[in-house]
Amino acid sequence: MGQNSTEVSYGFGQMGSAHCKTANSVYPPKGMVIVAVQFIAANIPTVLRPEADSTAAYEEFQCFHTEGAAHNNGDAQQALTNAASNTTHTLTGANAAIEVGMEVIGNDTQGNYMGVDKAVGVNRNPIIVTAVSGTSITFNRAITASTTTLTFSHATGDGGEDASGCSYPTGSVIYGRWTEVKPAADPDGGVICYFGY
Repeated sequence: MGQNSTEVSYGFGQMGSAHCKTANSVYPPKGMVIVAVQFIAANIPTVLRPEADSTAAYEEFQCFHTEGAAHNNGDAQQALTNAASNTTHTLTGANAAIEVGMEVIGNDTQGNYMGVDKAVGVNRNPIIVTAVSGTSITFNRAITASTTTLTFSHATGDGGEDASGCSYPTGSVIYGRWTEVKPAADPDGGVICYFGY
């Protein structure tokens, strides 16, 4: 039986690739991006510049990079003023970006994950915003929070960090959407950048 998928061929060179073993930047052809970087030898890239996402509500970039973090702030952030375990709390200030249906993600001041169950599947029990009126906010279940900053998200996620100074081992491949990749000089190996749309 034939296969109609173009995933493998488009992801690994059929749309073009470039090798770089010097400390120079690689740029994709017009209309394309770098979708994967293969490390022939261990390397610490100095530039992984992401493609900008103009549709992002809160974070401009949707792919990890060396200049900042993607998926690190959700869609909105705001602190609560009361610590009791309740479904209704008071925000430190009104925030028009917080809407009914958003999920609460992030840590409290003690590093606890706000009672949000990270696991997926039938037992997942997220904290969801059910009502917002000025500085009053109501959740679908009780949470305990002091003056900690909560992150609210529709779909953008949270917890991302920048990739500056990260070392990638020999043979590893990273995937994303970058408009520039600049590896450290490595005359015995270097990187291969794969292009895609």
